[in-house]
Amino acid sequence: MCTVRSAGMRLTGFIAELKSSITYFRTTTVSDVLKRWI
Repeated sequence: MCTVRSAGMRLTGFIAELKSSITYFRTTTVSDVLKRWI
């Protein structure tokens, strides 16, 4: 039971990080990313 709960916590944290990174990439314009890389 504890292992299942910890796995669920990890999955929730992973999804939260994924959502935050997606929103970050949405707010960051493509031109800014290209300027950084070039």
